[in-house]
Amino acid sequence: MKKEKLHITLRTNSISEEYTVLGSYIDNVITYKENNKLSSNMIIDLNKKILIKENIDYKIEINLDLDKHTNTKITLLKESKVLNLKTETKKCEIKDKNIDIIYSIIDTNEEVELKIVIGG
Repeated sequence: MKKEKLHITLRTNSISEEYTVLGSYIDNVITYKENNKLSSNMIIDLNKKILIKENIDYKIEINLDLDKHTNTKITLLKESKVLNLKTETKKCEIKDKNIDIIYSIIDTNEEVELKIVIGG
């Protein structure tokens, strides 16, 4: 699998991060490992409209259907417990090698913006 540089920008109500990682982008599926303490694996499948973030503690599955309130499933792996949050995707665009995703966590009034530049 060919690795490419991915420039990641993540903004929420409380954080703003930018970093570059190696990952893959094949058939509208992006995979990479986040730069964080838990080394979260990220999979963004733009065909199936789903974002999956997983590490040793939890797995989050966010549905990226536009303008719909959807259930986001959070599985706490050590406790074998599943939580649900309401989310709404406001933007999910691919232009050239730029991916822009914005979603809101309705339960907490938090907005998340994720930008990925492939080859960045």
